[in-house]
Amino acid sequence: MFKNPYKDYRVMLVLRNANRTDVRRYKLQVTALPKPVKATLEMTAPAKEVVVQEIPIVNNSDKDWHIRV
Repeated sequence: MFKNPYKDYRVMLVLRNANRTDVRRYKLQVTALPKPVKATLEMTAPAKEVVVQEIPIVNNSDKDWHIRV
């Protein structure tokens, strides 16, 4: 499964039967445009008390993330 957009992914697909009497070759070209990933993190805390939760967030992609707090 593609996680990032990929234009013109090409592959040669070869299908054969067990006796190799029927061989079929296909050229496959794919353009992948995956849906954006959205996530929600919810926390609850008692009223008038401070709750600290450290959550490591690492962006390993080459695109900026837009996060609302």
